[in-house]
Amino acid sequence: MIDTQLVDTIGAFAGVIWMSAALYFQFWRRDHVHPALVSSLFLIGVALLMASSALVLAGRPAMVVLLGLIANGLFAALGIAVWYGLDQNTPTCEVAA
Repeated sequence: MIDTQLVDTIGAFAGVIWMSAALYFQFWRRDHVHPALVSSLFLIGVALLMASSALVLAGRPAMVVLLGLIANGLFAALGIAVWYGLDQNTPTCEVAA
């Protein structure tokens, strides 16, 4: 049987990936990225983190827990893919100093 704490942990990990991507694009990437992309990444991460902390799967059938585990794993993989894709394909903008 799958532990419900594992589902919440992977969901929180997925949220941290999305939030880390936003922080990377905002603070560490040399070229500037449009603020809408950065804020979108951050808000998706916050939503995942909050959903994982508020999600109560105790007492649910094993199939519900398994689907939650798969969904959070997919969100973690999607976060990494979006991070990489944006880093490779985002046009940079000139910033007047």
